Amino acid sequence: MAERVTCHYCGLPFKVRRVEPGQPVYCCSGCAVAARIPAQGGDWPLTAELGLACAAGFLFFNQVLLEVLAGLMRGDGREVTADRIHLAGLGLGVVVWLLLAIFQWRSGARRAIDGVVLAVTGLTLGAALFTSSAWCAAGAVAGLMLWAARGLGRKRRPNSVDA
Repeated sequence: MAERVTCHYCGLPFKVRRVEPGQPVYCCSGCAVAARIPAQGGDWPLTAELGLACAAGFLFFNQVLLEVLAGLMRGDGREVTADRIHLAGLGLGVVVWLLLAIFQWRSGARRAIDGVVLAVTGLTLGAALFTSSAWCAAGAVAGLMLWAARGLGRKRRPNSVDA
C-alpha cells in the first residue's frame, strides 16, 4: 500500500510504497542531489550521487560529440572509421543509461513512474542499438537525464534540512 509523503527538498506531495524511518524522502533524484548541495557557502558535498551525475553528464556530452564526429567522417567518405566512432557513441549511451539507473536507485527515487521512465528509455535505447540509430539513443539518454534532474529546478522549501 502506498503512503503519501512530501519531498524533503521541495515539499511536493507524492506516494511511495516504503519509507525508511528517519530518512529523508525525495520526489526525484534531482531533489536528492539538490538537497546535498549547501544553500549558502560551505564545503562542496562530494557524494556518490553527485559524482554519478557529473560522470553521466560528461559521458553524454561525449556520446553526442562522437555522433557528430561520425557524421563528419561519413561526409568525408570514411565509412569504416565513422562506423567505429558511431559504435563508441552507442556504447557510451548504454554506459550513461546504466549510470543514470544507478543514480535513480541510489537517490531513493523509486516511484512507479520512475520505473516506467527507466523502462521506456531502456527499450528506446535497446531499439536504437538494434537499428543503429545514434540520435534515437542520444534522445533516450537525454530523456532519462532530464527526468533524473527535474528536481534541480525546484526551489528548496524553507523548512527543509540538509541530509
